[in-house]
Amino acid sequence: TGKVKNPGFYTSYCVELDMVNLVLISTAIGDDLNTEKLSGVAINTKPAKISIQSGNLDEMSTIQPAVNFLKDMIKAWIKDAHSGIKEADDLVENYPKWILTRNNALYDPILYRRIKSTTKDVIYQILLKLTNLGTKVIYSDFEKIIINTKKGTFTEALNNVKYLINKLHEDQKAYKDIPLEP
Repeated sequence: TGKVKNPGFYTSYCVELDMVNLVLISTAIGDDLNTEKLSGVAINTKPAKISIQSGNLDEMSTIQPAVNFLKDMIKAWIKDAHSGIKEADDLVENYPKWILTRNNALYDPILYRRIKSTTKDVIYQILLKLTNLGTKVIYSDFEKIIINTKKGTFTEALNNVKYLINKLHEDQKAYKDIPLEP
């Protein structure tokens, strides 16, 4: 499910990081991420190879043309939204609902599984990086991550969060597109 829950009583500052448009950004950058080892499980965000000679087509590889089309479309929407085009901003905002809602005309079960899997991979990689930087993750889902900064003052906590976000962005080029907002 991509969720992490570590309930408890924390005496230092905890910060919620909103992951705005994670599903959209994950679709756009998913194939650009590196394979990571997470808790002994290999996560590979690269699409499966299509082997026409042997006649083996897995269902995830059959939707690669649709994923490529979505990636190009999303990049154009983001560019237009940054240019101030209101319609593009609406498309960016509503994309997850169109793709992930079963009763929507754009819903496709295979595409849904691919996008959900890619989004999970992105979250797991972010959580792994945060953990490697010494951060205690209290909670995470597809919309937010709550971390314990282990800092006693607001200023220290804020500086720590800024450092973590900057470190994420500089260590993995693809993460630059994921807006993490405290």
